[in-house]
Amino acid sequence: MRKVLSRFFKSKKQSYNLVQTANSEKVLNDFRRALSERDRALRNFDYSDSNPDHVDAAIYDIKAAEIRLGIILKEAKQLTM
Repeated sequence: MRKVLSRFFKSKKQSYNLVQTANSEKVLNDFRRALSERDRALRNFDYSDSNPDHVDAAIYDIKAAEIRLGIILKEAKQLTM
């Protein structure tokens, strides 16, 4: 009986580790993509002309990218707990 229970819990732990690893990889990929989007938004701001609408759009993109980064960082923190 003890061996059966130990195998059961071992397999549960292994499957939990696989799920946790998959979630970690997803968060890491999301973080990389969000960083790339933020860098693109910063470049767009740097190269925007003096048109106020272009500047406003670039600022909006920067703020949105930074919010996405914050959300992803919160997800990463939850995974480490």
